Amino acid sequence: MKTLVIIDMQGYYLYQNSFSEKENREVLVLKRNICDLIKKFKDSNLPIIVVEYEGNGPTINEIRHLLVDYSESSFLIKGDCDGSDVIHDEIQKRDFSNNLNVCGIYSDQCVKQTVEGLLNICGNYSIELYNDCVWPFDPDYENYNYSIDFLGSLRAERVLV
Repeated sequence: MKTLVIIDMQGYYLYQNSFSEKENREVLVLKRNICDLIKKFKDSNLPIIVVEYEGNGPTINEIRHLLVDYSESSFLIKGDCDGSDVIHDEIQKRDFSNNLNVCGIYSDQCVKQTVEGLLNICGNYSIELYNDCVWPFDPDYENYNYSIDFLGSLRAERVLV
């Protein structure tokens, strides 16, 4: 059993006028890939946790629409980059699996800090990151396999192309 964790997929981050054409294309691919992942989890009736950064608007409609009336989903609010405390509390409260698939933005900031936080809270989390379902804040950040560099216990996989 697995739990999908989606981090900061809010319009505030995804629809910035300052994005280049290439970045806008990457955001479209990211959204499509995460939506495909949500569908796979829903088809298997697996839990999905959506984390929003407080004060930065709601999760994008494409994701919210997929989770309307899905009882195995939770929308949580975090107060800073590291959302591990609210995620951990929800997993404990709802008895969700601690085998996590993590996706979202920004891979070099909030995703990274949340993963590190989860591993610091409880060492028995198993965490996988999908290269095609994370996106960095820094457009020059090309190492989508950063997890291997900063935490040897994590696996980064390409599951959606």
